[in-house]
Amino acid sequence: SIFSMEARPMHLHAALLLVGAKPGNPAGRRKMEDGGWIDVPPRGGPVDFSVVIKGEDGKAKEIPIREFMVSTEDQNKKFPTNTFLFAGSRLIPQEKGPRIYLCEQSGNVVSLSTFGDELLCLPEVHGHEFGALLWVILSDYLPKIGSKVTLRFRPKFEKVK
Repeated sequence: SIFSMEARPMHLHAALLLVGAKPGNPAGRRKMEDGGWIDVPPRGGPVDFSVVIKGEDGKAKEIPIREFMVSTEDQNKKFPTNTFLFAGSRLIPQEKGPRIYLCEQSGNVVSLSTFGDELLCLPEVHGHEFGALLWVILSDYLPKIGSKVTLRFRPKFEKVK
């Protein structure tokens, strides 16, 4: 993790819905009637993710999340995007009681790797076999541990003609 948030994941989900973001689903697999499996790609409306920190001059400074990560192979190569899909995690039925919002249990709010429970994910399936885990954090660039920051999630909407 790079950042943790005080808000519950379901509250972020509700806030995104309230501003009109389009929810989708995380990547997963679905069993077919013939017993086989089909891959289900992630989908959802695009959401830009950035972090607002206090700069050295004391003023608020918004930094796209991609600025905090570089490739393990090439330290000059930044993470390719600030835009994630509003996948919406999953609701899991329980034997008794209400369904469980899976992201609440895992804490997997914004994910670079595909686990299937993430609230915000990358547009493709990313696992260790695809090289998606080859990113490192620029720890010198991060605020001190315990610093309060603002995580900013901005849904992107299609322009109306």
